[in-house]
Amino acid sequence: YHPVFALSVCAWLARLPIRAAFGLWVVVNELLLAACLAALSRRIGDPRRFAAFAAVALLFSPLLLELYMGNATFAAACLFLLALERDARSSRLGLVALATLSIVVKPVGLILLPALALNRRAAEAVFVAALVAALALPHFALHRGEWAAFLDANLGPRTAGWVVHAG
Repeated sequence: YHPVFALSVCAWLARLPIRAAFGLWVVVNELLLAACLAALSRRIGDPRRFAAFAAVALLFSPLLLELYMGNATFAAACLFLLALERDARSSRLGLVALATLSIVVKPVGLILLPALALNRRAAEAVFVAALVAALALPHFALHRGEWAAFLDANLGPRTAGWVVHAG
């Protein structure tokens, strides 16, 4: 996780009793889900088509697993979707702010920056990447040894089983 998120939100949640932290995280994810559904409702337009989409989204078992496990992938994906929705409404500031927040929550959104660049949003993609890096710079400047650990954990060679996930 990005140092800003890990040392603020994650550290704060870790200090709460486990059930309170989990409940709060589920509420945050549910609010993000509601925001995404509202945005998609506007985008889809047709109430019947939207109802079918919403039913699939709400019954999507990987979403339930994500909420149960307490991961941040869903939150990051919702924030990036909302960023794209803001861009569709001609809010470049909204795009940059929400895309940056998404990547700070979990860097999975980095893979979408080239798509933004290809979609005539190269300046915004570069600005988001620069903001994400600038937000991490103070932490890594103060804790120089952690940069090497960060690179090794994310880019270093791993034996099978080191991290158990589909990737």
